[in-house]
Amino acid sequence: MSGKARIHEEESVRNLVRLAAATALSLPVLVGAAGLASADSAGYFGDTVGVGPLGLVYDDTDSGVHDGDAFYHNQHVHTGELGTFVGHTYSWVDDADDEDGPSAGHYGDATSINPLGFYTHSHGSFADSD
Repeated sequence: MSGKARIHEEESVRNLVRLAAATALSLPVLVGAAGLASADSAGYFGDTVGVGPLGLVYDDTDSGVHDGDAFYHNQHVHTGELGTFVGHTYSWVDDADDEDGPSAGHYGDATSINPLGFYTHSHGSFADSD
């Protein structure tokens, strides 16, 4: 087999591997999207905990949609020799199926304590309609 033919064959094999990997990675998204199209409610949650020589990591995420309302919530903690970081994010949309009008909002905060000092930050925004 000539050098050019071998290079072309190796390229073809790499392209097939890429196609198979892309298909495998996109399949859960396609299945999830099909399920979401027919669902009255949907949600996601994920938890991560890790402990090792560099410290501790904790991350918790929840999100969902139900009856026209949606939310996203994440909290995380990272701590080790270089200090501690704690953060929290919450966003929501309410479609006004109760007595109040529609509303949406976002809130977040973060705190860092490390050998160089202390830092804290919070922010938020919202919109309401009566």
